[in-house]
Amino acid sequence: MSQQEIIGDVAGTRATSAAPVAVIGPSLVVRGEATGDGDVLVRGRVEGAINLPQNRVVVGHDRRVFANIHAAEVEINGYV
Repeated sequence: MSQQEIIGDVAGTRATSAAPVAVIGPSLVVRGEATGDGDVLVRGRVEGAINLPQNRVVVGHDRRVFANIHAAEVEINGYV
């Protein structure tokens, strides 16, 4: 998947910030708290918390997130 496709997948046509897009890839497992300044696309697994109150979080298709999510916008295509 190209960087442009990733950005389109997360931001669609309405990015919530000028900050870069972060991708948690399919081979990654994040345990703990994820914080920062930028939109996030979850294609892997997150266990804990995602704290991005001014940004957008997208949970990819068939992905599993075992976390509390605090974000300006959340799109869930998988399981939370």
